[in-house]
Amino acid sequence: MPHAIEVYKFGGASLRNADAVRAMRDIVRTVPLAHRLVIVVSAMGKMTNALELALNAALHAPEQLHEAVEQIATFHRSMVEQLSADGQGDYSAALQQLADLEVLLTHLPGSSFDQVYDQVVPYGELISSLIVAAYLKVQLSIPVQWVDIRTVFRSNSVYRAATVNTAISEPLARLAFSSERPCIFVTQGFIAQGPEGTTTTLGREGSDYSAALLGAFLQAKAVTIWKDVPGFLTADPALFPNASLLPELDYREAIEMANSGAKIVHPKALKPLQNACIPLYVRPFNQPNEQGSAICNLALHDGNPPTQIAIREGQVLLSLSPTDLSFALQDTLAEAFGILQTHQLRTNLIQASAISLSLSLDNDPTHLPPALSALQQLFHVAYNEGLRLITIRHYTPALRAALASIPGFLIRQETRTTLQYLVREKDWAEGYYPTLLEAI
Repeated sequence: MPHAIEVYKFGGASLRNADAVRAMRDIVRTVPLAHRLVIVVSAMGKMTNALELALNAALHAPEQLHEAVEQIATFHRSMVEQLSADGQGDYSAALQQLADLEVLLTHLPGSSFDQVYDQVVPYGELISSLIVAAYLKVQLSIPVQWVDIRTVFRSNSVYRAATVNTAISEPLARLAFSSERPCIFVTQGFIAQGPEGTTTTLGREGSDYSAALLGAFLQAKAVTIWKDVPGFLTADPALFPNASLLPELDYREAIEMANSGAKIVHPKALKPLQNACIPLYVRPFNQPNEQGSAICNLALHDGNPPTQIAIREGQVLLSLSPTDLSFALQDTLAEAFGILQTHQLRTNLIQASAISLSLSLDNDPTHLPPALSALQQLFHVAYNEGLRLITIRHYTPALRAALASIPGFLIRQETRTTLQYLVREKDWAEGYYPTLLEAI
């Protein structure tokens, strides 16, 4: 009978310094020895941002490159030095990756930005996983095995937004993470291998998705994401200090909130687990004995669920109208969304009339400008930026009335369970935010 298997995902905040790595070790020690455990890690701390800055320096400001690379190297070498005080492990593979990164940044290939990005930024996950694996090998009493997830996840060649080929990847996962005895596997989130053998990435925050795919492929008992919050909350506690914990919620509810901007779980991580009927736990890294939130397939029922709020910052409103006074809505939708898909942009809110189409998008500085140029070849395009998209699930009549009295929204949509407002930052700060803060 195969050993039970679980998947744990630790993000950058859970690996931000040596003490955090030690806390991760203590969490892992609580897993029953008869289990197999797959640990999926992100880049440590803010290293993804640091790698993006180094890439920008290599491309546009080479005089700043040495300092940027040295910051990355110093962080990781310091981490190795501090962890080595707990027992001498073999960190040579991680240090070699640092050397390889420096060579790559000084000899970047002449490819598209997205492809170059996917060759540079994944070093954060690779170095992180090698350090964690080397440390756990010294600290734990059961075998620890490092796995390069690029030998498992095979994707298409859409750089920075790759799609994993599940038909190919699932059997590879079962082979790579098989063991006849209890074992801990350490691997990377966020990355995959494209059809030409180059590294691809699954989008920012894609490590949640990696953990979910592995959970589904391996038919795991559960997937747990360790976060720096108590669990899945009714709102972002940084904005709403009185946000409350949701001990359990249905996958459909979690998908709605994640797609609307709730930052607890990446939206793509939820569907594979829902399809496989595998529970997803969101638990507090700093209080590992607390249960956090359980996301699973629950029977929906009538009642008074708590009001939930999700905020998407940095929104852009595109308003498209025909150039020749003729308008076939179905054709226009197909053309507009085809352009957005080509440029890897997703819509967060859609409103259509007989002669116009309005779309709220994330303000992506890399992909939005060329998409705008393509749209302007076919439409008159009006453009507003610096907006926030507010989503309120399970609103009360009192909250609905209070929000209705606030002027200044650009788009408002309402269903029986959901209110959405697209607003300017000034209107958010002076009207919507104070009203929501009082409500929650």
